Amino acid sequence: MITRTLPLHPGIISGLFLTVAAALLEAQSLGKADDFGVPAATALRRGSTSTVSGGPRDAALSSTAAPTATPGQGESQLQNISTRLEVQTGDNVSVVGFIITGNAPKKVIVRGIGPSLTGISPVLADPVIELHGPDGSLITSNDNWKDSQQADIEESTIAPRNDLESAIVVTLAPGGYTAIVSGKNATSGIGLVELYDLEPESDSQLSNISSRGFVQPGTKVMIGGIILGNGTNAENVLVRALGPSLAASGITNFLADPFLQIVSGQAVIAKGLTRLGLIESPDAVFDAFPDMRCPKDGCKQVRLYALHGYGGHGIGLEVHDPAQYYNPGNLFKVGDVFTVEPGIYVSPDYIALLPDTPRNRAMRAKIAPAVEKYKWIGVRIEDDYAISEHGVEWLSNGAPREISEIEALMRQPSPQLPGGGTCGRQ
Repeated sequence: MITRTLPLHPGIISGLFLTVAAALLEAQSLGKADDFGVPAATALRRGSTSTVSGGPRDAALSSTAAPTATPGQGESQLQNISTRLEVQTGDNVSVVGFIITGNAPKKVIVRGIGPSLTGISPVLADPVIELHGPDGSLITSNDNWKDSQQADIEESTIAPRNDLESAIVVTLAPGGYTAIVSGKNATSGIGLVELYDLEPESDSQLSNISSRGFVQPGTKVMIGGIILGNGTNAENVLVRALGPSLAASGITNFLADPFLQIVSGQAVIAKGLTRLGLIESPDAVFDAFPDMRCPKDGCKQVRLYALHGYGGHGIGLEVHDPAQYYNPGNLFKVGDVFTVEPGIYVSPDYIALLPDTPRNRAMRAKIAPAVEKYKWIGVRIEDDYAISEHGVEWLSNGAPREISEIEALMRQPSPQLPGGGTCGRQ
């Protein structure tokens, strides 16, 4: 077993992925980041690991969640867990257990994603979800998300992008629950299982989430992501990767020696830039100008290409609308609209303007071939969101993302404007 306890900051953590080669991945909230002690059991139930990791049809959590107080202002909560892995058949389907603690029911959405995944293969062609209650009984199931609850799922603003993918919107009393994702007609493939909190303001919260599945090498390791939100403070999160201890639950093909790695989004980008030769190594630094606010030992070279960071900005009447920056505490409020737009831009002029120091001269000489090869290329991924009374609405959910979709859009005639002009596409 490998355990990591770490403080995480709230928001859509675009950089947090838990790359795990393990049979069971667990994430649970431990409270404020300045309180590194585990709260009492009455405040946070761990659930039963052995029960969660049993056979998939017996995988419902058997623990009863104790009432807890709703986090105070500023404290953050777990709002999402997602796990990507190869979903197989029989005992090797994907099993996700979660616990709701508090004093009120919680509205959630569970999604099974496959066909819309890109860059990996083979994907799970037709995911099916089963939701089981604390006693193991079947609450509901779904094959294709438009078959039932289409209006409720669309209202959540996070409807699956493919009609064959599955989703369930449900309001659950505090307790332990299990979602099982499998392939229709005993098919297999790489799939994504997601759980979202649709009522972050309710007097309850997600306090423990675990995923069990069959782990393999390469692209078939287990990859989990979490989102913290509904607060401004950092939160302690305990992450566990379990293998050998699953034998007590009758699992014979457990992972003998789990390896747990926590990777930020910046680290993923840095690894790719290193592979392209645009930086010397993921941790390499350069000598920056004083106004760049870098650590004393220098800025990481990845910043040479992430010219506007990894966040975004407000949008509205102006493209870069600054409205929310004037909100108390610089916090978003209902009605604000913003974009998240990580981007990479290769600008040789920017690199040439850096201070003339021995370290920078050595760096320039080493990365020069790659900079010449990729100069003036920019890549940006932009998603737009709006803050509503119900949470964050994903405005760009239906935008084309696949290469084939984008190319098909670009082949279409440009829209006509009044007066006979055309609207060009960027």
